[in-house]
Amino acid sequence: MKTKTILTTLSIVASTILVGCSGGSSSTTTETGTFIDSAVEGAQYTTSSGLNGTTDEYGHFQYHQGDTVELRIGNLILGEAQPQEDGLLTPQDLADDNETAQTLILQTLQSLDSDNDPSNGITIDPTFVEELADINTTYMQHTNEQELLHLHHDFANQLDANYDGHIDVSADVAQTHFHNSLDAWENGNHTQTSTSTQYGNGYHGGDHNQSTQNQHVNVTTLPYSTLTQELKDALAYMGNEERLAYDVYTNLYNYHLENSALAIYQLQNIASRSEKEHVLTVQSLVQKYNLTQDDLTIVSTPVADINTSFDSMPHGGEYGIEHIQELYNILYNKGIQSQKDTLEVGCMVEVTDIEDLDRYIQMAQDSNASDVEQAFTQLRNASYNHYWAFDQGLKNLGYEI
Repeated sequence: MKTKTILTTLSIVASTILVGCSGGSSSTTTETGTFIDSAVEGAQYTTSSGLNGTTDEYGHFQYHQGDTVELRIGNLILGEAQPQEDGLLTPQDLADDNETAQTLILQTLQSLDSDNDPSNGITIDPTFVEELADINTTYMQHTNEQELLHLHHDFANQLDANYDGHIDVSADVAQTHFHNSLDAWENGNHTQTSTSTQYGNGYHGGDHNQSTQNQHVNVTTLPYSTLTQELKDALAYMGNEERLAYDVYTNLYNYHLENSALAIYQLQNIASRSEKEHVLTVQSLVQKYNLTQDDLTIVSTPVADINTSFDSMPHGGEYGIEHIQELYNILYNKGIQSQKDTLEVGCMVEVTDIEDLDRYIQMAQDSNASDVEQAFTQLRNASYNHYWAFDQGLKNLGYEI
């Protein structure tokens, strides 16, 4: 269940501002650049012309033509470089073709992703930046490979001591992910991609070796299909199942935060960035075909109510479909027991989604409903990513599932 569009459009857009100078006024063009491994949110930047800030969810930063841009996480300076002609800035640029430094920057960024799934973008939690504020160094001060490796080793020890939300990313995985992102950019596809080589194929107990390329599907641009009654009900069911995922993750995140001050970031980020979008994806199909409760044989409100916004939907764990209500109760009651139980709940939710979506995708294929097939395939691909994020979280705690 993952559908975060890292760049919905290529928004390298220039705006003109007037800046006062000692000799009068001059026109300076401020450009919007993009920092990617995946799109990196939460990295601090400073330009040689004096602009500074933090990269947003799309990896955007502001700079002037001719600027050198320094990127850092707290006091850990990743490097500096001039953006490319299209505004792109990457760890490869920061490392100035030093392969060891590049790999270490990639490993650092991916290890700090707050939901442990860099395929949907990398978000650096500001709390982490504060916790490691005593680190004051830069990778690029060290040109000797052994010095670089020693620095990264010290940094990894700081992570282990201060930040239990990080994952350990191997050099091969880090490079594979980066090159997939770079290929997507160069091919003009600015939705984030991931591949099954990152966290493995499928999930335990099933033969689901699907590609996990993750593209947002705009169903309104796809041809209309003739929906069978089964497909109409499938939309209603999956809309509620995606809403269940959002509710389970959000409510368990809040429970652990309030009762044990434990922030399980996979829950918060997957819910807010992905599951909400998944409900809206299904609802966009409902709206496309103007489906109402009268068109369905199962209870589907509020998903099938085209006048109900996502925020106005109930999110306390209440459902009109008996099976989904029972599933929510079981998952929530298990998840409140411990962090391990919560991560296992995440795996259970994603496996359930994958199996249901497998069935509905086949149903859509049999009915030549290409818009439903593409939308559900997007949701299934995202569920693979989420499953492996929860699986990695369990491994970080020392558990295998």
